[in-house]
Amino acid sequence: MGETTKENRSRLIANRLMHAKRADYIFIPYNPDFHWVLVALDMRTMTAYYLDVMQKQPCDDLKEIVNMALRIHPPEKQRSSKREPTWVKVVVTLQEN
Repeated sequence: MGETTKENRSRLIANRLMHAKRADYIFIPYNPDFHWVLVALDMRTMTAYYLDVMQKQPCDDLKEIVNMALRIHPPEKQRSSKREPTWVKVVVTLQEN
């Protein structure tokens, strides 16, 4: 697959937004370095729930990609006039086994 630019990654997310017109949430898996994280984007409230078992803050790269995607294709279900989501870090525990 090779390296992709932030713009290309943003366009992939924008494509999901375009095809998920009736969705309440968009799920965005992302690998910032060496492990996967998940963003659950609430389309109505423009809240990005960030789930990371390593308990790190969302990286600026991910925020920039999501914000760029929302500028390319703003959600139809948006209740607020916000253009960028509010980020909420969700406490996730690592499952044993």
